[in-house]
Amino acid sequence: MAGRPFDLSARWPIRARLIRLGRLDHVLLIVTHHIASDGWSDGVLFRELAVLYDAFSAGRPSPLPPLAVQYGDFAAWQRRQLAGGGLDRQLAYWRRQLAGCPPR
Repeated sequence: MAGRPFDLSARWPIRARLIRLGRLDHVLLIVTHHIASDGWSDGVLFRELAVLYDAFSAGRPSPLPPLAVQYGDFAAWQRRQLAGGGLDRQLAYWRRQLAGCPPR
């Protein structure tokens, strides 16, 4: 699972598998494509998984607070930021930055 390449046109950029080692022993394997996570977001994911595991294994509800911003809210904000020429300005910036780079 970890060595398989991602087909981003057909699958999610994250894979997870729970591996049973024994009756009470398990390992959770999570593989993400770099387009879906980075070192910072991996840290958030692993910290929250640890907090949830501790709570659920003790029969407690999730102690995590509700998210202040949902992804849909962020996407709407980003769309507003890029309206009115914002996208064109950003594309022009990156074209200047990447000018002269090899095509791949």
